[in-house]
Amino acid sequence: MFKTNPLKRKSLYPLPKPSTFCLLPLHTVIVVLCNNTNKMQSTNSIKQEHFFEPITLNVGGKKYNTTLETLTKHRGSFFSVMFEGYIPLKPCKDGSFFIDRDGRNFHYILNYLRTGELVIPQNKPHLLKMLLLEAEFYQLLELIGQLSQS
Repeated sequence: MFKTNPLKRKSLYPLPKPSTFCLLPLHTVIVVLCNNTNKMQSTNSIKQEHFFEPITLNVGGKKYNTTLETLTKHRGSFFSVMFEGYIPLKPCKDGSFFIDRDGRNFHYILNYLRTGELVIPQNKPHLLKMLLLEAEFYQLLELIGQLSQS
């Protein structure tokens, strides 16, 4: 497929030093996963005993509290990749993890992660398209399927 080694190609999105960011964009996460598959170390992941402790996400300036257990339920999702040690991760100064997305509708995504069901008001049909975009960003495949059928 590639004429040159893809690992030696210059990235359009050069990775910053781990100390300079709270969270990488998803396209960078995928590049990191592809390029560093053999270099993964469990030292970057959050230890198993922390899975039930509260964690704070700052989604577009709006704070949400949840647990790592909730966030990492869906293998291969954005959060699973984020918190299982595949990328260097450092919380922001206030201890939260920043995600550069619109936080107004994140509570629907978070409740889906908690319960496995998407519950949205019937009088907001425009919300389906917005949630589909968010589900695609967070790589929640089952939710993408549900929203695509709606």
